[in-house]
Amino acid sequence: MAKKTAKHPMVSWAETDASLYVTLQVPDCVKPTVKITDENIAFNCTTKDGAYSCDLKLKNAVDSSAEDTKYTVTGRDVQFHLVKKEAERWEGLLADKKLGRNLVKPDWDKWVDSDDEEKDSAGFDMGQFGGAGGGMPPGMGGMPGMGGMGGMPGMGGMPGMGGMEGMDMAKMAEMMKGMGGGEAPDDGEAADEDDDDDLPDLEDAE
Repeated sequence: MAKKTAKHPMVSWAETDASLYVTLQVPDCVKPTVKITDENIAFNCTTKDGAYSCDLKLKNAVDSSAEDTKYTVTGRDVQFHLVKKEAERWEGLLADKKLGRNLVKPDWDKWVDSDDEEKDSAGFDMGQFGGAGGGMPPGMGGMPGMGGMGGMPGMGGMPGMGGMEGMDMAKMAEMMKGMGGGEAPDDGEAADEDDDDDLPDLEDAE
């Protein structure tokens, strides 16, 4: 009985100046074999519908050793993020244009036009690869202006507070002046004088 020939998966792709996003349409992929070099993607796997295989020779070079050159296998497909060696638009994925016409199509859901890329430099969403570089999503590495908080319990991390114990009363008085609160009482004398004004005259009381 003749062995069935492996099928070539359908390929969709998108690009920015810096990277490529390539998707192989292979549902229920089992035990894939993947090899990424600077020049090509070699892929083999089996599914319940048969075997799939391809060796995609890329139009230009990618950086196969880059941290963000990676792939992930889902239940529907195999997705690749490839960092380009040179930041430029390829205007095509494969060196073989004929193969590209038959099996490769643009992934319009992920495609980023040059004009849009100038406005938004975030690039492709890397969430399905475990986050950008394995860390938190871009923009979440720390909220601007919050570096001095240092932890909410006890408020110990707020600059300038340092706790109520040992607070310099003279400095506090100066702060009150700047806040429009007037001068602080001097050792309680001014407060005593105000209190005396409110007492009735003893002679008048008789």
